Amino acid sequence: MSGASVALLGLAAVLLQISRALPPPAAQAHFLRAQQLEESGDLQGASDSFQKAIGVYPDYADAFRARGKVLEKLSDLEGAKHHYLEATRLAPETAANHFSLGLACEQLNDLSQAAQSYSLAIKLDPMMSAAHYSLGIVLEREGALESALPSYREAVRLNPNHLASTLSLGDALKRNADFKEAEVVFRSALSMPATITTPNAKPHLRLASLLQQQQRLEEAAVSFRNGLEVSPSNAPAQFSLGLVEEARGNWSGAKAEYEKAVRLAPGHVPVQRYFAKFLRKHGDLSKAAESLQGILDIDPTDKVLHVELAEVMAQFGDLSRAETSYQNALALDPRLQSAHTKLGILQRQLGKLDDARTSLETALVLNPRDAETAETAEICTQLGVVHKMRGDLRSAAARYQQAIDADPSHAAAHGNLGIVRMLQENWEDAEESFWEALRLDPDYDGAYYSLSGVLSLRGKVDEAKALVRRRIELATEKGIWPFRLSMTQLDSNRLLENRLRQEEEYAKKYAAALGSNADSGHSEDPIARLSNAIEAPPGLHQLTHVIRGVRSMENSSDWALRRWEECLELGSGSVACAYGTTWFETWLQVMADSSLSQKMPHYLEKGLRYTVGGSAIGYQCLFAATALGFNCTGYELLQCLVADSESLAADLKSSVPVDVEFVCGDATNADLSTTGVLWLNDALWPAEVRLKMLLKAVSVMPPGSTVISYQPKPDDQQQKQLSQLRDERMMTASVSWNPAQHFFLWTITP
Repeated sequence: MSGASVALLGLAAVLLQISRALPPPAAQAHFLRAQQLEESGDLQGASDSFQKAIGVYPDYADAFRARGKVLEKLSDLEGAKHHYLEATRLAPETAANHFSLGLACEQLNDLSQAAQSYSLAIKLDPMMSAAHYSLGIVLEREGALESALPSYREAVRLNPNHLASTLSLGDALKRNADFKEAEVVFRSALSMPATITTPNAKPHLRLASLLQQQQRLEEAAVSFRNGLEVSPSNAPAQFSLGLVEEARGNWSGAKAEYEKAVRLAPGHVPVQRYFAKFLRKHGDLSKAAESLQGILDIDPTDKVLHVELAEVMAQFGDLSRAETSYQNALALDPRLQSAHTKLGILQRQLGKLDDARTSLETALVLNPRDAETAETAEICTQLGVVHKMRGDLRSAAARYQQAIDADPSHAAAHGNLGIVRMLQENWEDAEESFWEALRLDPDYDGAYYSLSGVLSLRGKVDEAKALVRRRIELATEKGIWPFRLSMTQLDSNRLLENRLRQEEEYAKKYAAALGSNADSGHSEDPIARLSNAIEAPPGLHQLTHVIRGVRSMENSSDWALRRWEECLELGSGSVACAYGTTWFETWLQVMADSSLSQKMPHYLEKGLRYTVGGSAIGYQCLFAATALGFNCTGYELLQCLVADSESLAADLKSSVPVDVEFVCGDATNADLSTTGVLWLNDALWPAEVRLKMLLKAVSVMPPGSTVISYQPKPDDQQQKQLSQLRDERMMTASVSWNPAQHFFLWTITP
């Protein structure tokens, strides 16, 4: 039965009031029989017997009311209402008849008649607390909150130990923003004898909700927990406690409460959905995806959820699954413009340039406002990037200009147009585009990189340095961690914090597996594969310490400024100033390549070195020394990065003897005759430099050694020169600047 006052039916079973004339004995006999049948649970039999009593004595008001109650229990509300109307006609002076009619009308949503009936009951019996309470509920449902309050207050005055009346008064006061009195009422409910004798969660939870609304979060948390002690399976309360802990900044506590709520109500989609957003916000992308998938298992037709899952998977770096999720959303609704746009961006990242162009052009067609819109500008900008990647700079520039025409404030269009002009060596116009991009978006890091490079190339080194210093100052003012000023997809400090924590946890897991010397079986898992291939190296226990040192340096403002300024002194522009990092998990995944991991014991036994071209601050050398036991050499052009590498290596050497060295110089001049693994950080190397490096590798490195690169083998004209690079393997994994970076591995053959 609907309506809060229906809970009072038991209370409303007011003692039958004797009507005017006594019914004949036969009618009374049927009446008593009906009561017995009702008590035994035979409602239909009771209804029939009450009807027989009415048949014998048509003016039997009590029988009409009693049969009305039975019909209510049988869900025949219209029949019940008819019988109550007859009871009020036959005995209009009986308050219980009007009260019962009010209950039936309330459940039938005839609120006006219900209010009238409750008012008549009160007029006849001002002490009937149940009628005051029910009238308050009906008035509130009609939107007359101010009128409902006196009714609730009178109900509580007449029956101060009636919990439902007290809670309804508190709720009404809360809705009326009378928080102080509402709190007094809820606390009085906690001290009721019945509440003390038999604990009830409701007063605790009502008080908790009130305190939460007033931002008294610590008190609210205590009240929610008190309520959950009484009712531990209350999923909404568990979820609300999570909201309180989140508002308090207790992320781990909030997560724990949300997890409990999800376990208690696995089919409650809003709770699952919020939890997924919470997980995504705080960087737990794996669990966010798991939560979203759980909702889709309940309702696979929710196109928005498919899009949300795609976004999480893209952020997580699983671009193939993200692509599938976008396609699932579009299968449900092909006119989802934003899904076409995001799918196109993702397909570009996957290198599917034709598919990306098709998706983005479809999005452009679907855009309902085809001029001067931010959506149009974004789509055109992304199409420009696709054209640029295909080498069609003219079409790219045209698309960027189309984006600017649609939305002159679209910073990314100006920035990307600047890159095209830079590639065309139109330095003056490139500088103009970058300045405009930064005017529109002062946090546009890509424009800072590129503009500082252009200024350096144009001989404006001091201006370039000032620009860099200003960028770091702005980031510091806004609380942006310096790590995010490098090439990174992490757009919040919390995402970065979670990413670094995951990296460290993975390193600990690897160290534990390698240190256990247990046979991990023939698994495709990188940790298991390397555990089976090599022995634990002496420096393994320093692996997590090394990772912390590397990431701490990369997250230092002083380091970022020092690196950037030295880049600009070289005049090598944005390429030199761009800095990205490869996560330990990704690095280990590459090193666990089946062919490489099989050769690794041989490399280690023969003392072949692990050499890095473009070693930055030396982290890959330090990973190789501590995680695998290699002797390592890193080559880096920037003296400041070499000094940083040597500092990190010295810290490691103070704890464990390792052979790690760094050279400030061009890796193309390196002695590779004793190199077993050559890792080239060549994502942005000029083609001629990269070719020279690969030619050096095939001419000097021992047969059977391995070369690792971020780019595929050069084009066909150079294939013959590099024919000794065989057995190409490609894998895709996440790096700081790209969630789906390609890695290429080759074996050098005689």
